[in-house]
Amino acid sequence: LDEAIDAYRKVLKLGEQHSNPEEIAIAYGNLGIVYKTRGELDKAIDYYQKALKLDEELGRKEGLANQYGNLGNVYKTRGELDKAIEFYQKALKIDEELGRKEGMASDYGNLGIAYQIRGELDKAIEYHKKSLKIEEELGRKEGMANQYGNLGIVYQIRGDLDKAIEYHQKSLKIDEELGRKEGMAANYGNLGNVYQIRGELDKAIEYHQKSLKINEELGRKEGMANQYGNLGNVYRLQGTPSEAKRCYQKSIALFTQLGSPNAALVQSLLDKLQ
Repeated sequence: LDEAIDAYRKVLKLGEQHSNPEEIAIAYGNLGIVYKTRGELDKAIDYYQKALKLDEELGRKEGLANQYGNLGNVYKTRGELDKAIEFYQKALKIDEELGRKEGMASDYGNLGIAYQIRGELDKAIEYHKKSLKIEEELGRKEGMANQYGNLGIVYQIRGDLDKAIEYHQKSLKIDEELGRKEGMAANYGNLGNVYQIRGELDKAIEYHQKSLKINEELGRKEGMANQYGNLGNVYRLQGTPSEAKRCYQKSIALFTQLGSPNAALVQSLLDKLQ
């Protein structure tokens, strides 16, 4: 990420030297994305706002929509959902005016996630289905897989487990066709969670292990940590505390390496076992 920051700063410098405000706006936006990825959210907001100001001056509607969406993502990450929804709606309004279908699909999906976090599940389903409809029209398989997965999560929260499984399986089928390993890992993990809630613990273990295997292949430590934690929960419910302890310890070690606060959450589960 440091290399990316250096590269975008060079682009920014060139844009300033050549008095190219469009190039400067793009560089600001890209720097915002890198700082968001690094978890430096105040810096990300600062760069997105700079990009937004230039896009407003230049009348670059597409740029405005992108920056509103980016700001929505940061505020969603910060848990400021009212602000996130406000920015997503601004992005959506411009994308609708421009007839930017891909942008609209993304905005609807983001709104769906924000409403899901807020616990407004009917609204979440409505927005995810709007996004799905556009993805289907555009034939964008990856987008369809994402929205099927999102709908699966909302139905899971609602307790409609049959529907949750149906949507996760639809998402999984597309990800398998596309060879999208990360998507497959997420779907296997989600299916494991649903089967755990249903009390079908052997099936839950099977799916979490499938997810774990892919995350190991990809070297995705966060995914591995999550799946070890999930397996620990299932083994605990199954009455095999030694297996639960082994999985929790692996989860804690990985989350600690990542500097994640989830390490403390899993540690509290492990403490309850002992």
